[in-house]
Amino acid sequence: MALYLCLHALPSAITKRVDGLDLRHHVYVEHLPSRDSMRTTLYFSAVERELLRGSNLHGATEEREAGWRQEWGEVVSWTTDEEVRKELTFDLWLWACTILSLYRHVRISGEQVFNTYGAKSNEELLLGYGFVLPSNPADFLALKLSLPPSAPACLLDLLSKLKLDQLRHHVPQSGEIPPELLAQMRLLVAQPDELDAVIERASAAASWQEAVGFVSWENELDVLDALEGMLVSKLQALQQGAVADKLDGVRPEVLEMVQIYRQGQTKILQAAVTWRQTVFEQTMDKAEEAGVSIVYEDDMEDIDEEDEEE
Repeated sequence: MALYLCLHALPSAITKRVDGLDLRHHVYVEHLPSRDSMRTTLYFSAVERELLRGSNLHGATEEREAGWRQEWGEVVSWTTDEEVRKELTFDLWLWACTILSLYRHVRISGEQVFNTYGAKSNEELLLGYGFVLPSNPADFLALKLSLPPSAPACLLDLLSKLKLDQLRHHVPQSGEIPPELLAQMRLLVAQPDELDAVIERASAAASWQEAVGFVSWENELDVLDALEGMLVSKLQALQQGAVADKLDGVRPEVLEMVQIYRQGQTKILQAAVTWRQTVFEQTMDKAEEAGVSIVYEDDMEDIDEEDEEE
């Protein structure tokens, strides 16, 4: 479909060279947004893309561009006519792919066309559509859990068996961490004997909640410690890339959109940090009520120092 759009945008003298080519949607294509009007992040200049550094959107933009460049390269390699190959630039391919992203659900019926975006975060809106909403009720923070290369095969099998192999999660504006992410982290930080116990429970469990809804109080606190590191790291990266009110070479509308996006992400991360701290304190209280004595490394160091002094 992207190639079909591109062919409509090529000079007629070029497309006439292709035998059997039937391009019947010129009127429709002529009314599509132009390349100059695009404001998605793939149309950001190099300076403007730097405004995204430290955010999820920086990597997402590079990943999408790499994918579309690969597709474009494959299509160009199939094209045998040299003149068509010259005209079929990545700039044109980028425009066509962006149009398809904008209007993927549209059907041509001879009447006025309306498009609905649905409930999307500002990250999705800016990446795919080129705008953000200052007060977006559907905004969220995307968190992706990375599995270590050394993760044992039994862990990967367990994640798949429990249907916990989706590693990308959405954190709402309340900051509450998705329970599926917490379950995955319980498995990642579990001790060998704890993991064996989960595997045994999973063989008869009807859901992941039965198998890994809780492992141990020590495990739960380890999860919350690891979660703190993850959230603080992302928050620091986002804050270090804070955007000034005015920058040379940056379009004002782009600057405003990026500021709104980053502010929203920062607020959600701060809410998540607060949520984690609350849950951590509650978990400590529950562990003590259960008669579990939790000793941290810092506490052990203090004890060792006291012993040495004696």
